[in-house]
Amino acid sequence: GKGEVVLAMCVLGDTAIEEGYLSEEKFMLLTESTGKKIREDYPLFVSSIQLSNESVSRASENSRCSQIIVALSKGMK
Repeated sequence: GKGEVVLAMCVLGDTAIEEGYLSEEKFMLLTESTGKKIREDYPLFVSSIQLSNESVSRASENSRCSQIIVALSKGMK
């Protein structure tokens, strides 16, 4: 479900950034592009994971995981 996808994206992002595979900026761009691909290819999934505008506005700027979720949601809009 939704929780597993969020956890996987956060762990993937932390690993990619901390091990130097991608910069945080590039990972966020990749995450947004992933959201667009999900929107195009898996539209039924989008409705179950996309954040509301209120949730996006409350996302912590200091939490990488929160920002990953925001980038994914942004791509799915």
